[in-house]
Amino acid sequence: MNLFTVHAQTILVDSSKYPRLTTFTAQQDQDNMNLQLGIKKLRPGFSGNESAPNHANYDESLANPCPQLPDVLTTKDGKKVTTADLWWKQRRPELIEDFEREVYGRVPKITPKVTWTVKITDREFVGRIPVIAKMLVGHVDNSAYPLINVDINMMLVVPMNVKGPVPVLMMFSGRPSFPSPAQPAPDEMEKINAAFKEMMIKQDPSLKAIFSHSVVNLAEAIFKVKV
Repeated sequence: MNLFTVHAQTILVDSSKYPRLTTFTAQQDQDNMNLQLGIKKLRPGFSGNESAPNHANYDESLANPCPQLPDVLTTKDGKKVTTADLWWKQRRPELIEDFEREVYGRVPKITPKVTWTVKITDREFVGRIPVIAKMLVGHVDNSAYPLINVDINMMLVVPMNVKGPVPVLMMFSGRPSFPSPAQPAPDEMEKINAAFKEMMIKQDPSLKAIFSHSVVNLAEAIFKVKV
């Protein structure tokens, strides 16, 4: 899994009490998962042969199998959601059930606890919006199998200067990165560039001739960030 960093634990553990630690290849991992789920045969992918019964579709009119999505505020038995009580007790659980069954999958009844710690906090900009970015590490409780550690790396980004609930960005990867620094707007870049040139000419008057005969954008060179 690319969302997790798994490595051998450094503390001493009596490994004889636990199943042997095994490193799977990608194929072995898939075979093992199919075995656990009881999957004996996979459905073949779409064929490039137009005459095949499972040929790939290139007709846009047939590309959407669900052109009419169910109404969010109508229950499965046709009731219109007109009260908060009906939403929380009936319609919302129906939607959660659909997402768990059809989209995300179900959470196991026994799920290890994850303890989150903040490694780094930084103030950044996303576009022109000031945000607080936090790099977090979630350590999964490995008491059931202490031969390995499982740490989840996550970047959490929330807007600053807000007084109520807000959307957040949650980015998972092996090494999540902070948002790229925001670049000045074109008019701001011109002001910065003029100030840099004036400052450098005061320090070395001979630079005035260079700036007057060439296009030198000092601000762009300083603020340019390679991603």
